[in-house]
Amino acid sequence: MANLKTIGPIINDHPLNDNFNAINDEVASLAGTGRTTETVKGNADAIAAHLADYVNPHKVAVKNILHNWDFRNPINQRGQSSYSANGYTIDRWKLATTYGSNVLTVEDGFIKLTAGASTSTRSGCLIQILEQDFLPYVGKTFTLSFNVSAYTGSWGSRIRFADGGTYLGQAVADISETGIVSVTGTIPATCDTIRVELQTVAISAGDYLSLLGAKFELGSKSTLSNDPPVDYGEQLALCQRYYEKTFPLAIAPAQNVGDRAGAIIVNIGSISYGYMCWEYKVRKRATPTITTYNPFAANANVFVWNEGVTTSESLTNSTVSETNYIVEINRPTINSSRALALLHATADAEL
Repeated sequence: MANLKTIGPIINDHPLNDNFNAINDEVASLAGTGRTTETVKGNADAIAAHLADYVNPHKVAVKNILHNWDFRNPINQRGQSSYSANGYTIDRWKLATTYGSNVLTVEDGFIKLTAGASTSTRSGCLIQILEQDFLPYVGKTFTLSFNVSAYTGSWGSRIRFADGGTYLGQAVADISETGIVSVTGTIPATCDTIRVELQTVAISAGDYLSLLGAKFELGSKSTLSNDPPVDYGEQLALCQRYYEKTFPLAIAPAQNVGDRAGAIIVNIGSISYGYMCWEYKVRKRATPTITTYNPFAANANVFVWNEGVTTSESLTNSTVSETNYIVEINRPTINSSRALALLHATADAEL
């Protein structure tokens, strides 16, 4: 058992010093009592818990490294209520459907994974790839945890370590109860990439997993239950570093949505050449892939309103950077100085 007197000077002037004195008294009371090892250990565990309450009396949470971790109100820029294809779903989370043909649905206050087929293969089905440089943390322990509200079948969680695409190892745990379930892993040497995953283990068609939240943090204990409600605006900005759209949040990107809200709009009535510029709200982590959408026609061209005459015009000579997208419009003959060009777009810089 540790000698708690060594930390006495640190907290001597703290208003909770009485707690420290009480712990020391309990340690002293164990001496010469002839109690069994189990009893002493039980007292030591109680002391450790008491000390933990002292050191962190308000149960302060450790920083959550994950993005879009609160599944009660997730960032969902792609705008769908259900996802069944391999690829990104709610922001920063990728769905893998190779085993289990899984479907992710955004429910009222949680997300839900449902198996479309049976599988007994342990494989990642919902994944977040972390961008941070973990080399300074080699040898440190991290904890991945999920808040499970309900499930059927057998699912699991995994921390996967890699170096430039080369697999280094993993930490795996099965989900065997509702509430906070966690797994810990130690960062191996040369690790530069970490993936956190939910996994299929042994599921049948119709089995499901309902989730309220997730956390990846430094340390060997989960503090997910201590996290305050998510700051939606903060999480949206973090996610927009990887993916952003011009559409309103509630609208899924698509051609011919019939809505110009948020669109890139340029008056081309009094200029010789038509250029459009989209300045992103958040600088992207890398040069993104741009996809364009016509707000009022089923094509990827720019929509031009020309004094009551509407046309779809092609886009040429585009320039894409981490901060903006600039593109030239094939400008038609203009009938009015009020002619407008409208375009929706998405910028994708996901990992």
